[in-house]
Amino acid sequence: MFADGDAIDMTLKFALDTAPVFERCEGGGPNSHPTCTKESDVLRNGYPSAYVNIENKDNADAIVDEVKKLGYGAAAGQEEINAQSQAFTILGAVLGGIGGIALLVAAIGVINTMVMATLERTREIGIMRATGATKRTVRSLFTVEAGALGFMGGVFGILPSFGVAILLNGVLNQQLEDGGISERNIVSIPPQIAIVVILVTTLIGMIAGRLPARRAANLDPVEALRYE
Repeated sequence: MFADGDAIDMTLKFALDTAPVFERCEGGGPNSHPTCTKESDVLRNGYPSAYVNIENKDNADAIVDEVKKLGYGAAAGQEEINAQSQAFTILGAVLGGIGGIALLVAAIGVINTMVMATLERTREIGIMRATGATKRTVRSLFTVEAGALGFMGGVFGILPSFGVAILLNGVLNQQLEDGGISERNIVSIPPQIAIVVILVTTLIGMIAGRLPARRAANLDPVEALRYE
């Protein structure tokens, strides 16, 4: 802390490396040399406060109790922790809502694409039915195609997300380093989340493709062959 009351945050190692060093000498006389020791200003005068980083906010109260047992005053800043937790909860809800809307739009897009595919391939469907393909076969074919659309949509949605995470980490890592924080790559997309997203988009694609698939399977073979 400075004389005007201002303070600066830094790691203890940085403070010890940069703080002034004082030399104190004791004893000595006409026939002996004094005993001198060097001491850092930080060790000599101490420091007004220290911050403790914890991995899990749920352990904050327990750590505060342990610090108090050592004879120091401690506070967890629980209000700040709760405020940050609430902010992340709201952010997650907003992003979840945006994701839900995106999935709904994607489902409508799949339905539209498969309906158009049914119209464009009416004659092809008639040929398949005339050569022995059952309604179930045609329905399965269009359902699988719709699922493939959903799968590709999930893949092409996840890949840019990994790129964005890498770019954000590049910026945030530098800020963390400047702030003396050892944590790195705080923005991440767990592989299991990516797999779940792809599975969900594939499932939504297959569900959305059921209506066009049923329509294609119910086409009359004779009328389909005559369709131009």
